[in-house]
Amino acid sequence: MNAPVKVSGRWWRLLRAGCVSTGLASGGVVRGRRCRKRTRWEAGLVCFCLLVTLVARADNNRVQTLQLQQGWNSVFLEVAPANPDPKQVFLNTPVDIVAMFFPAAGSVEFVQNPGTINWNKDGWGVWYAPRRSDAFLSSLYQIQGRRAYLIHAEQSCTFSVQGPASLEALRWKSDSFNHVGFSLDPQSPPTFDKFFAGSAAHRNGRIFRLVNDKWTQVLNPITTFMRSGEAYWVYCKGGSDYQGPLSVRPDIGDGLAFLNQTTQGLTFANNSPDPMVVSVQMPEGTLPLKYAVRALSPGQLQDLAIDLPSSYRMATLEPGGTAALRLQVRLESLTHSVQSTVLRISTDGGVVFWVPAAACRRDLLTPP
Repeated sequence: MNAPVKVSGRWWRLLRAGCVSTGLASGGVVRGRRCRKRTRWEAGLVCFCLLVTLVARADNNRVQTLQLQQGWNSVFLEVAPANPDPKQVFLNTPVDIVAMFFPAAGSVEFVQNPGTINWNKDGWGVWYAPRRSDAFLSSLYQIQGRRAYLIHAEQSCTFSVQGPASLEALRWKSDSFNHVGFSLDPQSPPTFDKFFAGSAAHRNGRIFRLVNDKWTQVLNPITTFMRSGEAYWVYCKGGSDYQGPLSVRPDIGDGLAFLNQTTQGLTFANNSPDPMVVSVQMPEGTLPLKYAVRALSPGQLQDLAIDLPSSYRMATLEPGGTAALRLQVRLESLTHSVQSTVLRISTDGGVVFWVPAAACRRDLLTPP
């Protein structure tokens, strides 16, 4: 994840000149030419664009491993494959059909078993493996991350996908069934009841999971556990933006990007009726981060910066409560122009989020 990164000439000039910094909003010099004066609004806008680009271009990959059974599988793909072409994603696997549902204007009132679906007429995009005689009927040309798929395998297999982490939010279609999945701890996932307890739109709602090629309703959500990598048909009553018992929101975009001494934050919200403990994990040696805490010194409150360990447990988050984690990068400890990592945010209730993070050290940038 830590490697020198070449940037385009335009971005390199902006970075070297510091024009994206509000500290140089009054102007700067680029190779003997004076930059025009920038307002703080302009500087902030350019900085925002650069931060988003930084996260998008950084190497924030992770691997998701799935167990496919012979026949149909309902899968939630968390990562976006580096090459989204289905022929490459499913190369050398026994997968021969992949389908993704595209919600139409109307609502989905009932659920069809995979064997009865007319893939070309019922709102689905479908990919057929080149070895099949009907491969020319394929209408699904890209495999995207944070999406639910129906995958048919000719035999059971273990299937792995590598791609960038993402915090893209789930968008519910109101008064309709939604084919969805969630990031969960594979070792200790929540029950359906625990996961949806904080949402009036889904609590006591209809949920179907795929069992032996047939959709089967979850009749006892209190004792039935969810599974990592599995997708379900879940009915959403009315509008909802529910992402699960925990929601994670970065200050900007879908990740963390650090330029100079900027501070980036993650805001956590407990949407469940139970207290929860949030933990932050980061691979060692990837990105030197520090977190801000407020300490009481003689006569005043003082802000302190403490190195973020590989595993950090936050204080208990009460039902309906929010908490913020303010982070900075130790620029002097960066050894490459751009370094990145993926933070694993998890709860004691089995919910997981993956947050991409990247930092830029301008004096190490390689010019084009």
